[in-house]
Amino acid sequence: MIALHLEATYGDHTSWREFALCLFELSHCEEDRMSMCVDEEQVESGNLHTIQFCTTPASMLQGVSGKAWKFRCKWWLNRHFSKHILASEMEEDELQVMTYKAACASHLYG
Repeated sequence: MIALHLEATYGDHTSWREFALCLFELSHCEEDRMSMCVDEEQVESGNLHTIQFCTTPASMLQGVSGKAWKFRCKWWLNRHFSKHILASEMEEDELQVMTYKAACASHLYG
């Protein structure tokens, strides 16, 4: 619902804050399911593999929901994250909005 609200408006800092918190919680749910077991032989031989973890929640990448979010992210690049909008927010000293939008962007775009 927050995403739909942000599609209809430009959103104030409270809307972006709530959305950032939702994305943060979703990313932690995904991260909590990930674990890696390493045995002693792998440590001694140096045969360790690096795991790269994407903080974008899987629900935003897979299936029909993933397609909708992919489209939304492309659209939001122009609507909420454009240079013009950034300049406008800087001019109006909207630091809270910029902070929460940056947090959202880090989850959405990596």
